[in-house]
Formats: sequence, structure tokens, C-alpha cells
Amino acid sequence: MAPIVLHCSWNQDQRFLSVGTETGLQIYQCDPFTLRFSKETYGVALCEMLNQSSLVALVQVSPASTRLLKLVDIKKNVDLCNMFYPTPVLNAHLTITRLVVVIKGTIYVYALKNLNLINTLATISSNKIAFSSNESFIAYNSPQVPGHVYLTSLETAMPITLLYCHSSPVRCIEFHPDGHVIATASSKGTVIRIMSTSTGEKILELRRGYLPASVVSIAFHPKEPFLACASENGTIHIFKLSKQSISETNHSPDSSVSSSSNWSKFLKSNVTKPLEAVKEFATAKIPESSFSGKIVFCSSKPHVQVISYSGQYYRFVVDFKHGGNCAMLEKYILDE
Repeated sequence: MAPIVLHCSWNQDQRFLSVGTETGLQIYQCDPFTLRFSKETYGVALCEMLNQSSLVALVQVSPASTRLLKLVDIKKNVDLCNMFYPTPVLNAHLTITRLVVVIKGTIYVYALKNLNLINTLATISSNKIAFSSNESFIAYNSPQVPGHVYLTSLETAMPITLLYCHSSPVRCIEFHPDGHVIATASSKGTVIRIMSTSTGEKILELRRGYLPASVVSIAFHPKEPFLACASENGTIHIFKLSKQSISETNHSPDSSVSSSSNWSKFLKSNVTKPLEAVKEFATAKIPESSFSGKIVFCSSKPHVQVISYSGQYYRFVVDFKHGGNCAMLEKYILDE
């Protein structure tokens, strides 16, 4: 029987998955999917790794409180720091230089080297937050206007700009790995909007469907111009963002050209075009009647990985050339 998952998250390069359950902490290597660390302890409500290191930000259900965040060296089994908050810790994120902690209505940004507080940021109580993997930005709901998202520098912990994304509250936010664009979905979940982080302009609108459904996770492919989103009904919609970008990637004479270069070309060719809805390119069906969890693309293979709070891990194969229905390649029940 699969354990009850309380929290799950991929590390920054998405090679490792940390899972908090009612009975402890587990860390998996994703390719091949293998259990690399396991510790039985009190229920783990939050677990965030720093890259591939042994440093983990941890919140446990008991014996203390979900208001306590601990920085733990899991290899040495040592608590390095305890941090108490007035309300339960809802999220946390580690970079080489920063620690970000989210509680109801407030975001704290610290310098990791000495844990000095740099700034506090106000947000809404049901906040959604995203962190760019290049460690440049965080994005979170505006406390003043529903549907608006603040883009904030992680270095200075000061807001840079306010993005108008939707007319209803934002339900899901995700950065492209290079940090140049951001994708958002509202509480309606019918469209995904992609916006430039440098100009604040809308670039593309992706049509998930016409009937409302909550989008629970969004993922950009780290190398190719694809985006996937998963809704509460268990359907994964995959969108092909630019044929031109794929063509340039496959036929580039310089093999050292990075994905960010291809993405920049895509932005230049599309940012001035009228906003139009792009329909799905491929779909996958998670075999659950109601889904809550997270999805990511595999960087080295044409796969989408899924972690469900039901305690299941799935892997689907995507035909990047023709699209269509995605076959399930792997299913794994998390170890108890």
C-alpha cells in the first residue's frame, strides 16, 4: 500500500525527488527511479533539497509544530538550524545564496550563509509561488489585485514588476528554466498564459480546455520548446510552442548552442505577434479519478514524470515529432 504523501518536490536540476510522508522522508533518484535515502520519523509536511547536497529544509507535523522549519544535514543526521514562525510554514526554497520561507500572507527571504533576513514580502493567504531554476526570480500572487503576479529579484528580495496575468486569482505559476518567461493558470484553468519576465508582455495563450478545471502543475521542457500542464481531473496537456525552435535545435551547425539561445529566438519571433490560443499537441492520462501532485519533463529523454500525493510515481513517453496520446512507460508505488 502506498504511503500518504504530505509533500513532494524535485531538486533544482530535477534529478532527485524528495517526498515527505506520514512516516518519514524519502529521496529518489529519478533516472532510473531508485530510492536513495529513507528515514522513518514523524510526518514530514515539507522537504526541499539544495541541489544534490545533503542539506534539506524540513518541516515536520510533530513532535514540535509545522511552525518550525529545520535545516538538516541528512547525511550526518544533524539539525543545523531551527527557525520558528507565527503560523505554519507552507513552502520553502533553497539556493546557494538564499533561503526563502513562505507562511500565510508573508514571504521571508534570508541570506543562506548567515541566515540574516533580507526582506519580507506581503502576499495573499492562499499564495502560489514559483522559483526560477537559474536562481534569479521568485513570482507570487499580488496581495492587492487578484490575477496579478509580482516578479521579485531573489538577489535583492525587492519586487521588480507586477505582471497582469488573469482576471481571476492565479492558481499555478512556473518559470522556464532560463528565467526569460513565466507561465500562469487562473482558478478557471481554461488557459495557460506565457509572459516575458523582461517586458511583462503576454507572448502566448495555450488552450487547456473550455470547461473549468483546476491546473495543479505546470512544467517547461528544459531544452525543447514544450510546456505541459496537469489538471485536477488527471489529464496532462502538452503544448508545442514553436516549430521554428525545434528546427533550429535539430539542425544547428554549432552543437554548443544552448536551449536558452533557441528560446530567445522563439521570443524574438513571437513576442510581437497577436496573442492567439495554441491547442494541445499531446495528452496523457494519469490513472486517478482526482489528481493532486506535480509534473516535470525529463531533460535527457522525451518523458514526462509525475508524482502524485496518492503515493504513486508515473512516467509517460512523449512523441515530440507527432504528438498524440502518450503511453505510460513506468508506474512505481512509493516505498512505505
